[in-house]
Amino acid sequence: LKVMGFDFTVSVEPSTIEIEQGSSGSVVVKVKLVKGTPEEVVLSLEGLPSGASYSFSPSKVKPTGSSVLTINAGSAKGQYTVIIRATSKSGVTKTATLTIKFKEKKCIIATVTYGSEVADEVQLLRNFRDNIVLSTYAGRRFYVAFNAFYYSWSPYVAQWILANPWSKPVFKAAIYPLIGILLLSTSMAEPLTALSPELAVYLAGTLISYLIGLVYFSPVTVLVSLKKKWFKVSVLKKIGLVPVTCLLLCLISQVAAVDTALTVFTSMYVLSLVALAAYSTPIALRKLFLK
Repeated sequence: LKVMGFDFTVSVEPSTIEIEQGSSGSVVVKVKLVKGTPEEVVLSLEGLPSGASYSFSPSKVKPTGSSVLTINAGSAKGQYTVIIRATSKSGVTKTATLTIKFKEKKCIIATVTYGSEVADEVQLLRNFRDNIVLSTYAGRRFYVAFNAFYYSWSPYVAQWILANPWSKPVFKAAIYPLIGILLLSTSMAEPLTALSPELAVYLAGTLISYLIGLVYFSPVTVLVSLKKKWFKVSVLKKIGLVPVTCLLLCLISQVAAVDTALTVFTSMYVLSLVALAAYSTPIALRKLFLK
């Protein structure tokens, strides 16, 4: 009597993948039956750096079959070789290796303006992105939209700055208020990080968005309000409902883990807060001076 034990192989295609920070990538894990009666095997991943996350779909496969491994880069950077492990109920274990290169996104305008990737100002912007935004689910989903927007025009601005060195002091003056806003907002949100990183990123995002609208856009609305009577309390109340509604939709999307919806609503939340700050400033100043 010849007993045929269960055996299988594991492979991954492709065996090397490159993923940008804040983005995700997928590979196919193939489990092939070699001999014996098929048993369900459980898939797991080892060696992924902190800041990155993964998921198998499905997480259990009966040979011959396959699973899609999705890796979210988050704030990870550098090159790593991870191990995909498949273990059957009877204890048969097989592994395959996957090489992942996490490509860091550059703060290109700040780098060109301050002349170095290791300048203190650039490091502060990078740390905020990596440690606050990309370390949370809501932050990562917002970064998808921000990443597409920012890198659609920033390379051209960076090239223009390089070609016109005289403009660097102007851009430094424009960036310094942003640095102050980030420092203030993160310091206020930091105590919440231990309790809930997601809550902390919402608080930081709220403060940052409102302050950006106040510092960068309200001067324009104040000037416009001197000649136009477009700024009314009744309209302000309606505008104020928009960020509240967007925040509620953000929370619902996050609980339901609907990635696309969370990306859309976090972006709308940020923009609505910027608009609220810019619109409310002329009204607040008018009331102040009337008193």
